[in-house]
This record gives sequence, C-alpha cells and structure tokens, in this order.
Amino acid sequence: MTNCSRLIELPPPPPNKTGWPWTTEDIPSNSIDSSAYPKVTIVTPSYNQAQFLEETIRSVLLQDYPNLEYIVIDGGSKDGSVDIIRKYGPWIAYWVSEVDKGQADAINKGFKKATGEFLGWLNSDDYLYPGAIAKMAKELENHPDVSFVYGDIDQGSENNKSRLYGKNSTIDEMLKNYTVPIPQQGSMWRRTVISDIGGLDPRWNFVLDREFFLRVATKYNLKYITGVIAFFRHHLDSKSISRAQAKHWIQELPIMYNDFFENNYDNNIETKKLKHRALSMVYLHCASISLKTGHSNKALLFLVKAFKEYLMFLFFWIFPQKKTGL
Repeated sequence: MTNCSRLIELPPPPPNKTGWPWTTEDIPSNSIDSSAYPKVTIVTPSYNQAQFLEETIRSVLLQDYPNLEYIVIDGGSKDGSVDIIRKYGPWIAYWVSEVDKGQADAINKGFKKATGEFLGWLNSDDYLYPGAIAKMAKELENHPDVSFVYGDIDQGSENNKSRLYGKNSTIDEMLKNYTVPIPQQGSMWRRTVISDIGGLDPRWNFVLDREFFLRVATKYNLKYITGVIAFFRHHLDSKSISRAQAKHWIQELPIMYNDFFENNYDNNIETKKLKHRALSMVYLHCASISLKTGHSNKALLFLVKAFKEYLMFLFFWIFPQKKTGL
C-alpha cells in the first residue's frame, strides 16, 4: 500500500529544488483512518524522462489523501529513470521496467495491477498540485451518479504557465465542435468504467486520451469541477504538434473518428448528420495542423475533405427522410 507519505520520510530533494513537491508538503494528520476513504490508484507510464520523473513521483506520494496506491510502468528507460523509480520504490505499490508497446500499453498494464476504486493516470513529465487527488475523489464519492470527474490544469513551462479550463459538455457537443474539454492530467474515474468499456486503445499514440474520453462520454455521467488540478508540461520531447509529429496527428485523427462512429453508433439519419458534421471539423483541424507545420499542400487537401463532409451534413439535414445508400 502506498498511502500518503511525509516529506521527512522521502529521499531528500536535489539541492537546487525548492517548493512543491520538493520541500513543502500537504499532508493530513496521521490519525486519519485510511480505510474510511475509497482507494485511489494513480498510474504513471514512464520512458526516458528522468529529468522530470522525480517531480512527478513526489507530487503523487505527497498528496493529502490517506488511501493511495501508486503504480509506475517504465518502458525500459536507459536514461536513469529506473534509478529514480528504485529510489522511491518503498513508497510505490508496484513498478516494473520492461519493453512495452507504447504509452497506451503501459497505462493498461498499470490498470490491470490497480486495486483502487477510483483510477487515473499521470504522465512522467507532468505533476499534480497539492490536494488534487482528494479533490477529485471527494467529488466521485459525493456524487454516486457521476463516473468521471475532471478539473482545470496549468500548461506550458515552469516560467510561462497558462490555464487550460475544462467545461461541462455532452458527447454530441464534443463531436460537433471538435472539442474534448477534459484535461487528462486533471481527471479521475471509477474502476467500473475500465471494467465496462476497457482501457486505452493501443493503436493510438497521439489520440489515445481523446478516444478514451469520447468512449467514456457515450456511456457515463461526467462532471466538471472548478479548480486547478495539475501541471501539463510542454517541452521539446512532449507530444505537442511539431512539424515532425504532424504527420502522426493527421493520420490518426480521421481514422480514429471514423472508427469511433462505426463502433459506438447505429447507422441512422441522426448519426449520419452527426458523423459528417464531426468529420468536417476533424478535417478542418487537420488542415490547420498541416498549415501551421508548413504542409500547405496537405492543408488544401484536408480543406477539400472538410468541405465535402460539411456538404454531406447539410444534405442529411435538409433531406432527413430521404432514403439513400450514402
């Protein structure tokens, strides 16, 4: 059992590190009965991010939540990450370092080991703010009709942060407007969600969280909670949309959305309208990615596809009862 740790119990931080989660803590009294709190499991997938990993680990271990299980799944790092994980091993419920099939595979491995009632994952270059786990767990405990909660996060670099706000939304709104206002670092859900719809789809490297959140939104009640939960770090090796990574985003997005509709919706008129409207927004976003990363020819092709999809949406909107084979 991980449980929350005291600052004095953990290995000392590097000499140049101060503040949260290095030299300050947010820990409740030891008299709290941990069994009175639903167990929360946090999974961290890790691969060659030793420069950030220790901060991630400490931000979880120093949470003010008394019934915590922490799992770290490393993909066979060669940069010193394993040494860091081993240093905090006594406070980690389970960890392993072995070659895996990518981020989704690593997270799913962690979920299979998890015994918590509430689950979440935190990437090895991000970190939680004080009180994050307690805040999300309390919302789930107080709202039994809600299966998934999420809040706001900060993003950027340590010296240049901006706030990314979540908001309440429905699955139709997410699909129509190409918005999934769920910051991954600030989310938590019931274990029954994974038991029902499965974990992350290992096919996806860049859209794995978006696809998972869309699946969740089709079946469960989601609740947005105000307040900042975590920090999403931007850096040169993160999965931001760079010129080198743009091809992966624009390859995965259309395939994922087409598969999502095929696997989660019946082929009726309302679905056709929603699908063509959604795909028009997907292709428009792919055009934007292509343009921003210097691929103007691809941007034009995606604009044409977006226009065609929107025309199909208008067709089914104007002639909703027309029987066609489209």
